[in-house]
Amino acid sequence: MKHLSLFCLFLISLSGYAQTFLTGTIIDAKNGQAIPYVNVGLVGKNTGTVSNDNGTFDLRVSARDENAEIRVSILGYQSQSFTVKQLEAKLEENAALRLQAQAYNLDEIVVVPKFTKTKRFGNRAVSTNLNDGFAGDKLGREGGIVVKLKERYRPAVVTNFSTYIVKNTYDEITFRLNFYTVKNGLPDKPLPRESIIISSKIEKGVLSVDLEEYGIVVEDDFAVTLEWIKDFGEYGSLLFAMRLFTGPTCVYRYTSQARWDAYTGIISPSPCMNVTVGYK
Repeated sequence: MKHLSLFCLFLISLSGYAQTFLTGTIIDAKNGQAIPYVNVGLVGKNTGTVSNDNGTFDLRVSARDENAEIRVSILGYQSQSFTVKQLEAKLEENAALRLQAQAYNLDEIVVVPKFTKTKRFGNRAVSTNLNDGFAGDKLGREGGIVVKLKERYRPAVVTNFSTYIVKNTYDEITFRLNFYTVKNGLPDKPLPRESIIISSKIEKGVLSVDLEEYGIVVEDDFAVTLEWIKDFGEYGSLLFAMRLFTGPTCVYRYTSQARWDAYTGIISPSPCMNVTVGYK
């Protein structure tokens, strides 16, 4: 999904006794179309959300976080950050927030190497006895694995992602598939330059995504995650297969712009996810 023009963000801030309520619609400034799945949240805190199909979002912020940093971001645009207080001041002036389309220099263009061999990393085995899902009401939740890429496979091109769904009772599920560099064992900077949106009606079984068209080049350890970007509704169940003891490190964060964390210890769950890469 590519968005290569400017967009405006219109917000209305309503303050209560102990919180500020932000609601808005994110649109493309050039053509006026709504932009879905934009991350909006307090940096490093568990307060965030994602804009819906119509580009609108709602976010409640605690009054004690008036000096916290709030960030609006989506792949393909330069992100912008403010304190909550600064953002409120801008809105009082009826100022529209405009994000510039991300421009890349020639030396930043990624050359996708040709490959003759493939290798799969992650959890291939499937255990339906242990499972987990995206419980709660926090859009922007993410969970995934860290892939240890050995020297002999570098550089590599990510060609496929797959995971196993134990149970899905929703009519359709929609996620964003994210890839990151890794720093200190946790996801750091995004690798793709456009959003990879997955929609499926699968009820049970392997969910597989062909990724060759995205040209995702990895040169070191990397993380792959699924992000909950669309409300499925109040009633239903969505469960992914998990494993204990074995497998790559499981990483997660609770919502948009929140800090990353990882499951550690002797008994650590790891989602049944895997990626295939091509290399020479």
